[in-house]
Amino acid sequence: MKHLTIVAAIPPTSNHEYLRKIWRLKNYLMEEVGIEISVIVISDNGEPRLIALDEIIDLRDSIQNIVRKIASVLVDEVSDPDFIEKVVGGIEEV
Repeated sequence: MKHLTIVAAIPPTSNHEYLRKIWRLKNYLMEEVGIEISVIVISDNGEPRLIALDEIIDLRDSIQNIVRKIASVLVDEVSDPDFIEKVVGGIEEV
């Protein structure tokens, strides 16, 4: 099982919405894709975002686009050329 640590920077207001999205992402990636995810949540007054390796991902984006960006970070470690489409194909919009 692959392991990925992501950092979630969330504004103090409206963090329920973003925490729910992060929870869904984490569960989906762990249960359906088989990637062990550790999440570090920090309070930040800037834009809500995830940081996965070198990729900065806007948390206001759709859940499919967020999963696509996370999968693109991991695609180099996987030998399957269709990895991104398989990962994104299984998740539904919130």
